[in-house]
Amino acid sequence: MRPFGGWRKASRKAKETTAKSYKVLWTKDDGTPMESVVSYDEPSAEERRAELEASGAADVRVVPFQL
Repeated sequence: MRPFGGWRKASRKAKETTAKSYKVLWTKDDGTPMESVVSYDEPSAEERRAELEASGAADVRVVPFQL
């Protein structure tokens, strides 16, 4: 009889999951380039892009960011 009812060991080849992060870049009214300090998931970055565009920011872009 095997100890613990013969449970198998967990596979050592665990699947790696990688979350993608995004930064938001934009230009202020006075021409100053800006970059988000925090990183966002894609839906949150798109929401932030919409907020910035509504406030009058120019050249708003969502770009991938690797931690």
